[in-house]
Amino acid sequence: MKWEIYFFSFPFITARLLDESNWSEETNRNYSFISCLNVLDRSEEPVSLLQAIKRKLAVGGLALVSFVIPFKPYVEFESKSHRPKERLPIPGNSYEAEVVNFVEKVLIPNGWELVKWTRVPYLCDGDINQAYYHLDDAVFLIRPNPNAMFTENALKTKTFHNEIEVI
Repeated sequence: MKWEIYFFSFPFITARLLDESNWSEETNRNYSFISCLNVLDRSEEPVSLLQAIKRKLAVGGLALVSFVIPFKPYVEFESKSHRPKERLPIPGNSYEAEVVNFVEKVLIPNGWELVKWTRVPYLCDGDINQAYYHLDDAVFLIRPNPNAMFTENALKTKTFHNEIEVI
């Protein structure tokens, strides 16, 4: 993905692409906007990633986060088992249930406030049986909630609702 964005180098995009694994240590600056599109379900540590995004946002900053529903985490490179170290309690029996679970069991306990969300189509590369697949993406515009009552590691340490399974 990075290669494609650099290759096509859209002149109106003045963004810097950073590596998912160590992006928050690459620079000392904070950002007014951070996008994390279709990365949470591929991250070995999605809770830590959300916390890093919050730390790197400037005051008043926003984050755009998305993932495919149904949520099925699969870590391609960092894990031999392809399972994340941190699990998010997102799964439900419908699209709407997974959205509600993400907001109520991940965002709010981790100190985020939902600004807006939407459902969008997501086309991904196919395989030998099909050229591409049509999936549903959930896209969330979020910001840190300055009034949130939580501990920084609430989700990682199982201190909130005891619903995150840390492997």
